[in-house]
Amino acid sequence: MNQPLPRVSTIVGERSLVSVTGTGLIIPFACGNFLGSFILGRTFDTLGRKKAIFIMYSASALLLTLDGILFECSLMSTVTQTIAFSCVFFVASPAASSGYLTIAEVFPIEFRSMAIALFYSLGTGFGGITGPLIFGSILDTNNRTYMFYGYLSASILMMVAAVTELKIGVDAENKSLEEIAPPLKGAAKPSERDHLGSEAI
Repeated sequence: MNQPLPRVSTIVGERSLVSVTGTGLIIPFACGNFLGSFILGRTFDTLGRKKAIFIMYSASALLLTLDGILFECSLMSTVTQTIAFSCVFFVASPAASSGYLTIAEVFPIEFRSMAIALFYSLGTGFGGITGPLIFGSILDTNNRTYMFYGYLSASILMMVAAVTELKIGVDAENKSLEEIAPPLKGAAKPSERDHLGSEAI
């Protein structure tokens, strides 16, 4: 969601056949992006990782699909389009941000920082290159139907992410990192430490 943010105002602007003046529309999107993680982030511990990520990605996909349908039918004004995008960002932002949290939890401490760096660089590199190319070419068509296809493709990707998390995600809430992904060497389990201590005595 973050990669195309600088171009989102274009969709709400002249290219998307919705009149708008200035670039101040980027502010509501940024607020939705920030407030989503700030307000909904706690649900990853209260509701649970798998459930929260699944719900948020699914809700984002449904909201974006609905937004695309309304947009394709010429039912969106500048104000309603801005509100719709802000709502999508609000729900999708914590789901996307959870990727770093998930990576940090499922890898042993010996590889944790490397895994975060690797997945971040791959995700940012892939999204940063393909996103502007694909969606930029869609914007260049100045065609509502093609833009709707862009909305729909993004919705499908988010729904795939939701189902993937539900199938192979990890229930990591209220657990220590060592309990989720034990270190490869070094630290002994509490029972082992007690046993070794009793033998020493």
